[in-house]
Amino acid sequence: MSSAVKAVIWIIVLAAIAGAIYWFIGSGVPVGVPTGEGATAPSAELPTGAATDDTSLDLDLGAIDAQLDSFDADNASIDQGLADEPVEQLAL
Repeated sequence: MSSAVKAVIWIIVLAAIAGAIYWFIGSGVPVGVPTGEGATAPSAELPTGAATDDTSLDLDLGAIDAQLDSFDADNASIDQGLADEPVEQLAL
């Protein structure tokens, strides 16, 4: 193989690698970020913002309780999945 053919092959390989990197970075989805239906962004802001009256604090406490209940449900699902026993599968 001549050196010109080798150079063309190297250029094609490098262009393919550069294109793959550009496509991966340009996709906008960071690695490790879930994108399914269960992916919800946590809110750092409470429903009433910075209000400090009793009604607002009660609403904020309700929101915090709802988040903790959701966490408990997720934690229970994870615990159940970790404690799952394997079952014997029958041959088809």
